[in-house]
Amino acid sequence: MDLDELLRRAHFDDLVARALVDSSDDSDNELDEARSEHAEAGLSPRGVQVFPQISAADYYALFGGDSDDSDYEFDPSNSVHGLRFFPRFLTPDEQAKVLAGLGTQYPHLLADDPPNEPAADAATLTESSSAEATTDSAAPTVTAKPNQAMYFAPTRAAGLPAWISDVGARVQSRFEAPANRGADFRFDQMILNTYPPGAGLTPHVDLNRFADGVAVLSFRSTLVMDLLRGGSDAAAAGGYDGPRFPAVSLADVAIGSPTVTELSDPTSLVDSAAPSIHWVTPMWTRVLLTPGSLLLLEADARWEWRHGIRETAVEYWPLDDAGTQWCSFRRAPRTSVTLRMLIPDE
Repeated sequence: MDLDELLRRAHFDDLVARALVDSSDDSDNELDEARSEHAEAGLSPRGVQVFPQISAADYYALFGGDSDDSDYEFDPSNSVHGLRFFPRFLTPDEQAKVLAGLGTQYPHLLADDPPNEPAADAATLTESSSAEATTDSAAPTVTAKPNQAMYFAPTRAAGLPAWISDVGARVQSRFEAPANRGADFRFDQMILNTYPPGAGLTPHVDLNRFADGVAVLSFRSTLVMDLLRGGSDAAAAGGYDGPRFPAVSLADVAIGSPTVTELSDPTSLVDSAAPSIHWVTPMWTRVLLTPGSLLLLEADARWEWRHGIRETAVEYWPLDDAGTQWCSFRRAPRTSVTLRMLIPDE
C-alpha cells in the first residue's frame, strides 16, 4: 500500500471516528464527501482485517497525535494490548447461579420490564459514588437506581458476596500481567447494570480510583461493546464526561454491500465461525458480548481505550472474518457485572 492510499484511508478513519461521536450535520456531510472521494479513487472503507500493520510511532508521524506508546502495534490478529476476551467463561449453570444470587440481593435488576433509563445517567452515579466510597466502612456500601446497583466491600478482606466470590477468584487468575496489580489485588467493588433494549453506556475510561484490571461479565442476552483508542489521565480522573454513542448503520462498519441475515437468537454466534472481536479501523474495535462471556481490560485496554455501548435496538455483526456475510439482531434485556478493586486512601 503506497503512502497516498494510506493517507486517504487514515483521513477516512478519522472522519468515521469523529462522526460516530458527533451527530452534527457538518460531521455527517464531511463523512459523506469522504465516502464519495473513496469511491472515485477505487478505495473501500476498511472493515474486517484489511488494514496494514504499522506502529503507533509511524502512524502518528504521518497523521499527528500522541506517540508515547511507540511499541504499540495496530495488529488485527493480536487485538488491543491488555484486552482479553473469553466467550465461554461461564457455563449456563454457572450463569444461572450468579443470576440467582444477584436476583436475591438486587431483585430490581431482573424485573421483567426494567425502566428504560439511559445508562449514561447511571454511569454518572457510579463516578460520584465511587469517589466517596472507602474500603474501611463498617458495612457494604450499596447504591441503586432502577437499572443499576453497586457494591463496595466493608473491608478488603471481605471481598465480594458469596454468590460471586468463587467466580471473582477465577476471573482474577485470567489477567495476563498480575504483577501490575501487586500481591494484595482483590476485587472489592462491583457494579451491576441491566440494559433495556436500546440503552447505552457513555464511552469512558474507568476512574483512576480503581486499580489496573477491570472485568466485565455478561448475562441474559447479547450486545456489542465499542472500544475507541483515546483514553487519557484526564478521562480517568473525570470519568463519564464524553458524548453518548449514537447508533451505527451497516454502512458504518461493513465493506461494500454484504449479505445480511436476521438472527432471532444471537447467542448462537458464540458457537459459529463469527469472530468475537471485529476491527473497523486501527482506532476502533468492537467486541461481541454474549451471555457467559468475560471481558478483561488491563494495561493499554484499561487506560488508553474508551469503552462504551451504543444507544441502538439493532446490532450488526460479521459472520466471518472476510466480512462478506453479516447478521443483524434485536437487543433483549442484558445484565452485566463489572468487578474492580478500589485503591484505598493513603
